[in-house]
Amino acid sequence: MAVAGLSRPSLADEDDARRYFQNGVDLITAKEPNYQDAFYQFQLAYQESGNSWKVLGNLGLCALKLERDQDAVAYYEEYLNRGGAEIASEERRAIEQDLLLLKGNLATVVLTSKYPEVKLSDRRAGSSAPPQPYKMVDGRIELRLRAGGHTITARAGDRQLVWEVVLEPKSVTEHELDFDASSGSAAQGAASTTTPGTAYAADARGTDLRLPGYILLGAGGVGLALGGFFAWQRSDYDKQAEDAYACNDTGSCTDDDIAAVRDLEDSTGSAGVRAIIATSVGGAALVTGTVLLLLSSHDEPGDSAKTRVQPWIGYGAVGLSGQF
Repeated sequence: MAVAGLSRPSLADEDDARRYFQNGVDLITAKEPNYQDAFYQFQLAYQESGNSWKVLGNLGLCALKLERDQDAVAYYEEYLNRGGAEIASEERRAIEQDLLLLKGNLATVVLTSKYPEVKLSDRRAGSSAPPQPYKMVDGRIELRLRAGGHTITARAGDRQLVWEVVLEPKSVTEHELDFDASSGSAAQGAASTTTPGTAYAADARGTDLRLPGYILLGAGGVGLALGGFFAWQRSDYDKQAEDAYACNDTGSCTDDDIAAVRDLEDSTGSAGVRAIIATSVGGAALVTGTVLLLLSSHDEPGDSAKTRVQPWIGYGAVGLSGQF
């Protein structure tokens, strides 16, 4: 995001920027926040203000809520870099914590097409965020998306193609959008390009799904137990930090007291991250194990149909996508 060489905005531009900014604030603080429209308003405020760094934090928040995670990372990092010492320490720590979660759960998707300009719409399974638009230029686009099950709808002129994929954190998936292929071929292509390690396939003519089902149930129970422990640990660290900071009420805090509080706050954040990861993985394993056991109990000899089940993991949400 280039910011060098910008001229100072006129007074009229500054007035417009303030109006757009206030519109965005009103939208995200409403009883039912509208982050999509607020995102557009903050983009206008950013432009009219001559790319003021003070708008970047709001853009990062909206991008985070809309699951435009690659944009959220870019906005937040530039906000922290350009804001420097003017950003309160508590706000900086909170944003750094969000960045840690975002980067740890991103997957890279590289899409190509023989059509130079393709409009894309992406939606993640289990998410409340509206589908997000993207545009392919020169037949290629690289997206960094939140891990989980994604449905990407691509349009080139009057042609439309839907691609479904399950993305793992830190994975890299490449896929060519072939608008000329038949629907059957397109469906096979989507299955073949799914990130390795997330697809579970079984032939109903003889494969027993019970053993992997029981294994996943056991792993899920362990994951949830660890998630509960880390959540308790986070709460305990948080309480210790509050107790340690009680000296602030009497103005008697020493440098050692402040250092201890900061260490405890760091421990609180780390325990919170571990709790999210363990709970998400444990929940996904439990759901997948249960489905595999159900499928195993309903397998009928002679049935030639194949079952494909794919678990997905996201922020505070787990689930399955596939065909039965």
